[in-house]
Amino acid sequence: MQMQSSLPYTGDDSNGGSRDLDIRSSPSLSSSPSSSRFLSVRVSDPQKVQEQGSSLVPGGSSYVTYKFTTHTNIPSYLGSEFCVKRRFRDVVILANRLSESYRGYFIPPPPDKSVGESQVMQKVEFIEQRRAALEKYLARLAAHPVLRHSDELRKFLLAEGRLPLQPSTDIASRMLDGAVKLPLQIFGDTSSMLIPHEAAQPARGRVLLRMFKELKQSVTNDWSSGKLFVIEEDKEFMEKKDQLTNLERQLSYASQQAEIWVKGQQEVGAVMGDLGLALIKLAKFEGENTMVTCQCGFAADAKRSATAAVKASRFYRESNALSVRHLG
Repeated sequence: MQMQSSLPYTGDDSNGGSRDLDIRSSPSLSSSPSSSRFLSVRVSDPQKVQEQGSSLVPGGSSYVTYKFTTHTNIPSYLGSEFCVKRRFRDVVILANRLSESYRGYFIPPPPDKSVGESQVMQKVEFIEQRRAALEKYLARLAAHPVLRHSDELRKFLLAEGRLPLQPSTDIASRMLDGAVKLPLQIFGDTSSMLIPHEAAQPARGRVLLRMFKELKQSVTNDWSSGKLFVIEEDKEFMEKKDQLTNLERQLSYASQQAEIWVKGQQEVGAVMGDLGLALIKLAKFEGENTMVTCQCGFAADAKRSATAAVKASRFYRESNALSVRHLG
């Protein structure tokens, strides 16, 4: 199969597209035999899966799987193209195993599992954002000069079905499992003594912790969402709903414009009242200090203008009161 050349990966893809990220070695390693080796991973086709019989809390047994498509010419992968289904928890397990196996290396951090963001945005948008984040994370791992050859990453990309990597037992589950067995061991109950082959198994407290986590997530979903997401299929109802929404938007805009208009009319009335008072004072001044005949005419004109301004101010106030009453 002939491989098409593409630009090397230079950083995070800002738009989170689903195109293949062809990861090549840096130019400084061009003299190495592995400089022509590439490893690209594409994440696509998110699908919701219902987990049967493994959840202790109703509503917490569904998860989303993603399709991981790998193209490579690295000999240790024993092939050139692979396709597996993985969920977000598998990526977390991979990140934990890499952190344990490669201490001292700069390991890219995995995407955050944020439950709050899934409640703020739509489900489809959240799943697409997570898909893009997973693709960027796998691109960083594929670009790493050491991690790209790790057994953990190779098993993650090649093994079909359930992920063969065992999750690391966290400290909380160990402490919880030990707290349950400690009283029985203190009082000499031999049935509670640790059997050697049980030491290699994950702590049983993980099951209880998972139940608490699922209960917390279920309660968070109920309180944050407030109502179920229902897909409405009635076209006529949706058209009427859109019309009412548009009408509500127009009425809200009209109400804002009416409020602005009423405020403007109120200011015009106040200005006309102030103008009338100023003209009255001017007419009084011209009438009291008449020295020539023309000043009498000025005083009369100022008095008429003052009367008109006061009447206009009164008209604006009455009109504004009627407008407020009808818009009320």
